[in-house]
Amino acid sequence: MGRLKQLAGDVGCTAAQLCLGWLLAKADHAVPIPGTTNIAHLDENLATLAIKWPEDLSAAADALFSIDAPSGPHYPCSAQKQIDTEVWANEPLD
Repeated sequence: MGRLKQLAGDVGCTAAQLCLGWLLAKADHAVPIPGTTNIAHLDENLATLAIKWPEDLSAAADALFSIDAPSGPHYPCSAQKQIDTEVWANEPLD
């Protein structure tokens, strides 16, 4: 999380805004659906649309969010047994 916060600080936004902005820049068909529990977070999410992103930001964020970055189980083993749509390679199912 430290590198994410540092990159966000360099751009002048929050880590959440950086993540949303990165997703929005990936493709026109990529539509992030951020959840929130309060108006302040909703305002922060909406403010993402007004941020002017440097051209090299996408490459820098790509380096943080590489396809190989996720590790460890997504769900507890008891829950994973019931889910057949999200299975990682070599994920233990017992």
